[in-house]
Amino acid sequence: MKTILFTGALAMALMLGGCGDSGTSTPPNNSSNNTKTAEQQAKDITKAVTEGTNKAAEEAKTVGTALTKKGEELLAQAGQYVKDNKWDLAEKAVAELETMKKDLPPEYAPKIDQLRSAINAAKTGNIKMPEGLKIGG
Repeated sequence: MKTILFTGALAMALMLGGCGDSGTSTPPNNSSNNTKTAEQQAKDITKAVTEGTNKAAEEAKTVGTALTKKGEELLAQAGQYVKDNKWDLAEKAVAELETMKKDLPPEYAPKIDQLRSAINAAKTGNIKMPEGLKIGG
């Protein structure tokens, strides 16, 4: 009987000992914290993208304004060169305008084309300003 009691007590001790904290535990469920962090990260990313887009748009506007101003200057110069019969200078100005044409407002295209016609006419000896040529503005 002592053996049975001892064996029973030993079994009981082993069972109770095995139920204790073994030093490893399951971390608490932080899924709500992770979700909050992911949501905040998404907001931060959205904010950064929006700010970057706004900055890029502002820079593009500035570049567009600078190109338009440069186009106006070149149109005025080319027109004056044509009037002064400075064909080489007019040719250079119009060549530069033609490379910028796609980036300039659409109303510049006919003016550039008129200047090109005047230069081509001068090359063929038919030097006459095209009708209705309005330079700069």
